Order: sequence, then C-alpha cells, then structure tokens
Amino acid sequence: MRSFEMMRIALLLAVLAGQAHADHWIDMPAWPKPLPAVAHLRWVLGHEIDAKRPVTLEIEADGITRAVVLDPQAGELRRDDAPLGKGEVGELAFARVGFVVKRSGDALTVIARPLEASASRRDEPVAKLHVPAKLQLAQEIVQVDAKGNRTPLDVR
Repeated sequence: MRSFEMMRIALLLAVLAGQAHADHWIDMPAWPKPLPAVAHLRWVLGHEIDAKRPVTLEIEADGITRAVVLDPQAGELRRDDAPLGKGEVGELAFARVGFVVKRSGDALTVIARPLEASASRRDEPVAKLHVPAKLQLAQEIVQVDAKGNRTPLDVR
C-alpha cells in the first residue's frame, strides 16, 4: 500500500475514533518528526443539514491531521471577545452549547459546555487528544460549503 493510502486510512480511523467519548485517547496518526513550531487547531463547520451544522475539530501539523467529530449544532455561531481561561487553547460557541479545548501537558481535552442556565447541565469532556507539549497551537475556523470547499472565518 502506498504511503498516501495509508495516511488516508489512518485519518479515517482517527475521525471514526474521534466519535468516541472522552475516555478514548486519540493518538493516531503519528505526529511528524521533527515537529513544526506551530500546528493548526481548526474548527471545521460543515454544510447545514436539517437546521444542524456538523462540527469537527482538527489538529493539523505538516499534513498530519487528527480529528474529533462533535455533535452537530443548531443556531448561529457566537463570537466571544472574552479571553480564553487558564489552560484553554481554543473555543467555539453556538446558541446552546460551547466547545472548549483545554491543554494539560501533552493532553488536549475537548469539553462541551452548556450555555443555557440549568442546574442539571454541566461541562462534559467529549474527547482527548495527544499533542506534544512543545507544539504551539493556532486556532482557526473554516466553513465547508455544499461542494466541500473550505472558507476561513474570522475567529474573533
């Protein structure tokens, strides 16, 4: 099998594995060596289907991508000018749910945070990814149209 086909299979497995809960540790495919200085923490907003928008979080470094498929979201994308909290490296919010990415050493935890006032709803870890502690992350948002074309959106 050619290396390109192996990378496609590894990415597909990572995406499928990304649908698991936070007790599943995503550690494939292997990060490039040597590591680049910066990786992309990319929120990918899919084309809206039945009033819900698919959401995927990708971490990409030199062509290697790990992905977590999150629950589709309804409502407008919310922009928040508040600074990230301690240990937070990324965030994205919709009408009812916000996603926060927290870093601790070489672990990234994706947390679903309810934005509605309710005593019964709490932050829920939805995935964990391994990212080398030295790797800097630059957050971005892209929107995917019906043809699969990606367009960058302003994060703030």
